[in-house]
Amino acid sequence: MKRCGFIALIGAPNAGKSCLINALVGDKVSIVSPKVQTTRTRVLGIITEGDTQAVFIDTPGLFRPRRRLDRAMVAAAHDARDEADIVAIVADAARKDCADTVKKIVSRVPGLKERKVILVLNKIDLIDRKKLLPLVAELNAHTPYAGIFMVSSTKNDGVADLKKWILSELPEGPHHYDPDLPTDTPDAILSAEITREKLFHRLHEELPYGVHVKTESFEEEKDGSLRIAQTIITNEARHKGMVIGKSGSMLKLVGQLAREELENIFGVRVHLFLDVIVKDAWDERGEVISEMGLDPDA
Repeated sequence: MKRCGFIALIGAPNAGKSCLINALVGDKVSIVSPKVQTTRTRVLGIITEGDTQAVFIDTPGLFRPRRRLDRAMVAAAHDARDEADIVAIVADAARKDCADTVKKIVSRVPGLKERKVILVLNKIDLIDRKKLLPLVAELNAHTPYAGIFMVSSTKNDGVADLKKWILSELPEGPHHYDPDLPTDTPDAILSAEITREKLFHRLHEELPYGVHVKTESFEEEKDGSLRIAQTIITNEARHKGMVIGKSGSMLKLVGQLAREELENIFGVRVHLFLDVIVKDAWDERGEVISEMGLDPDA
């Protein structure tokens, strides 16, 4: 009998959900950066082992929305939570407000007692183990979790036990995806996300949240290489200058880093072309939000 189920990873921004889903899947399906709210859409990571298929949903972090894009992101996280067979609340165990943050998130999960909700305390490599056990005891006493797991996704510590438990708890049902696919994210969108990740890594402090990358064309050449053209969209002219850098140095570096990773992902030579434009208040525009796979009217 086949088994298949959806697991939603929810939590506050920067809890390490994207890193965790990459560790669970064993492949790069979601971008990672130190910047909060890096994940903007629902990203699926797929594990198929024998007759069991687990579909992980990496959701945008839960936060107080201010812009139209924010509202769409939070709505996507809520939808994923409400539709999932298993809800995994991912928390940064090293944060001082970890317990309070988890309790707030739990209070917003509808039908808690009737659902499989687990707690994943991430980044345990960054906390004193003497503080970890009291934290687990406090949260376990507060909520009847189906399971509490302590992991370090960057060190791959505890991830195998979490994965094993999830696979054993999935309901019976047909598989929804090709067993050879690690994600359902289209290549054009994944390539744009890789470029955005490199921008955040290189300009984390300087660059504001308002930057978007769109793949304009994604074509295979006769020699098997890929020709990818992308547009980097910023809210202000001064941000465009930051992205380009002196004499184009920053844009060249970002392009090089993105191209190298894309070649590693796709296994072929990549020709990457980047352009930078200013589009005022792009994060309030419905057509841009729709292109990201989000509901602009959420």
